[in-house]
Amino acid sequence: MLLPPAEIAQVRAMIEEVKRKYPPEKNDRGEVLPWDIEFGFEKGQLRLFQIRPLVRFQEFKTLEGLSRLETPTSSFARVSLDSAL
Repeated sequence: MLLPPAEIAQVRAMIEEVKRKYPPEKNDRGEVLPWDIEFGFEKGQLRLFQIRPLVRFQEFKTLEGLSRLETPTSSFARVSLDSAL
């Protein structure tokens, strides 16, 4: 298990709070953008580092880089985030 149940519950509560507090951001075509949410845990307590709309979501370079991260080049994929994006 990667996260204990108490931390999973905190993540779920944060998701609901984000939905309540932050109206969806939209791109030029009116499509809802996903949120870029960065968080971590300190001694079992969720800490929100930042939240913002993922405005680069639809840029070709970003999508191409993300797809390379999902496609292993060998049995053990090693891709630098800097080179992928």
